[in-house]
Amino acid sequence: MSSFVNGYVQPLLAFAGQNVWLVAFIVFVAALSEAIVLIGAIIPGTAIILAAAAIVGAGHLSVWPVLIAAIAGAIVGDGISYWMGHHYKHRIVRIWPFSRYPGLLAKGDAYFDSHGGKSVFIARFLPGVRAVVPISAGMAGMTVARFYAANVSSALFWAPVHVLPATALGASMAVLGDASGRLLLVLVVVGLAVAGAVLLAWLAWSRVLPMLSVWQERLLAWARGRNGGLAYTVRRLLDPDITDDRTVALLVAGFAVVLLGFVNLVEGVVARGELARADLAISNLIQSLRIDAGDRIMIVVTSFGDGVVIAALAVLTLTWLAWRRSWRLAGGLAILLIATAAFVPLLKSTIQIARPLAMYSGAEAYSFPSGHATFATTFFGFVGWLTLRGLPGRWRWLPIVLAAGTVGLIATSRIYLAAHWPSDVLAGTIFGLGTTLIIALVFRKDDLTQARPAWLGLAMCGAFLVVGSLHVYRTLPAAEQRYVRSMPQVAATKVEWETSAWATLPQHRIDLEGDTKEPIVLQWAGSPATLQSALEKEGWSVPKPWSINVVATFLSPRPVLAEMPVPPRLSSGQSPVLTLMQMSADGATRRVLSAWLTPLSISDLKASPVLAASVVTETLSQPLNLLALPRSVSAPPNGANFFDRLGQTIAVRLRAGTEPVVLAVAD
Repeated sequence: MSSFVNGYVQPLLAFAGQNVWLVAFIVFVAALSEAIVLIGAIIPGTAIILAAAAIVGAGHLSVWPVLIAAIAGAIVGDGISYWMGHHYKHRIVRIWPFSRYPGLLAKGDAYFDSHGGKSVFIARFLPGVRAVVPISAGMAGMTVARFYAANVSSALFWAPVHVLPATALGASMAVLGDASGRLLLVLVVVGLAVAGAVLLAWLAWSRVLPMLSVWQERLLAWARGRNGGLAYTVRRLLDPDITDDRTVALLVAGFAVVLLGFVNLVEGVVARGELARADLAISNLIQSLRIDAGDRIMIVVTSFGDGVVIAALAVLTLTWLAWRRSWRLAGGLAILLIATAAFVPLLKSTIQIARPLAMYSGAEAYSFPSGHATFATTFFGFVGWLTLRGLPGRWRWLPIVLAAGTVGLIATSRIYLAAHWPSDVLAGTIFGLGTTLIIALVFRKDDLTQARPAWLGLAMCGAFLVVGSLHVYRTLPAAEQRYVRSMPQVAATKVEWETSAWATLPQHRIDLEGDTKEPIVLQWAGSPATLQSALEKEGWSVPKPWSINVVATFLSPRPVLAEMPVPPRLSSGQSPVLTLMQMSADGATRRVLSAWLTPLSISDLKASPVLAASVVTETLSQPLNLLALPRSVSAPPNGANFFDRLGQTIAVRLRAGTEPVVLAVAD
């Protein structure tokens, strides 16, 4: 994550900061293209505008050039479309692309006839008719004054609705990124990527697929009239009467992607770098969120994925296939399960990654890859694929959803219960997906009606519930003991801590994706309350807590940094047990100390826990002059200078090329 941010995001923000007007020009072209027929289907104008606005917000740049460019582009684009309709009138139906796609104008004419002049304003927000309603308005003889009144007023409303939220989101992401890069990633994915996916899906369905159909017909017409390898390949892949080659190409391409992803994941796990730190951080975060009710649910779910359950279901499936005399399918499933049973322990013993919590022995003491995830994806992938082959088209989604949901729940339970690292579960899922693609490729031409796939799927659903329930009933007490919540603890004496144990603790705050953030500048042997008491004597105070009452402070025209809560900072997935701030003399900046509990305790100091603390400097950021957000700008230049009089200072330990760390004991 840090390499991506440093290699791509930061240079992009720097470029945008030096070329704001170029960004504005790009937004102008994107907004204009949205109002031009067919061009909007090729250029994702809305997505470009949202991305540019988010970049401007993240770089804390002026939003006005982008906002003005979006307004101007929207007005000019609709103006061009209106001029085309006004100038050519009904002759436009003989001009490409309307001569090729007469339905485009029909849709705009129908909408304009239904809503009249106000349709120009409304259509601005409706992708399906946006580009053609201005043409219909021109063809219908709408006056220039009426058209531009609707055109300009809609652009003045449309552009801020798109630009301002994206800019605020970009600014917020920059601030949250200081607290946790994973928060940035999650919010971007949930906020922008989902919206972008919906938009792309709509574009693909309404515009791209019809265009691809036309090009498919043209390419087929070209290929049918020629000989040669290229023409032959085009015919085999695009001819609707020849489906096998296209199926093979898709399955092989999918398997290649899965194989590449698995190999890259193994390389990342073996390297024990960012991926290992991310595994630890995510696992710690999830462990901190566990509750008793969630534990019971996840223990039941993970028990349904135990090896004895999958083995029983596999035997029942093989028996069914043998009874139905589907020997090829039975042999394929048997080979698949045997290969998986050999592969999982072999890879575990080879890589030897310890589990988050020790709960097994032998080869099972190692975690990579997850056996539960691997066998569940392999078996349920096979059954789901086989079942859908026996269902009519409108029901084929059902076994896919059921198989994916079952695998997803089992995989999630393994991470939740600290039985596996996230990378273990991901590797097992990818492996099982690869085996499913192989089965689909090998048996793509087989007539599977003899196996009665739909009935097999129904039988497996019932067997899964019965066998899984019996297994849970028999093993639940032992499972509750195995998956009990616990945090590893390490004890050391005061001398051991001073001489060596201090260096075993993280020397930087670790974000959820494994990035190293600001340095740890203090290790404190004592409770959070004693550290708070000692720091309050030096002018530190508790910041405002997060609540609904502090929302207004972010929208205040005269924000006060001291009245704002501190953005959350996670370290290796853990929330801080203590957060304090120290305001500067002018109130423009504040130092923020965050302290996290470590697994180390000092045995000869009444088993006092050791806290690890970092300090950053925050200032106010005000994107758009509408929103005030605290943002970290730097770490302290020298950690030792902050804690000269803090408790009983043991020592200042120097780290090559980084800040010193102070070791202190509560008075």
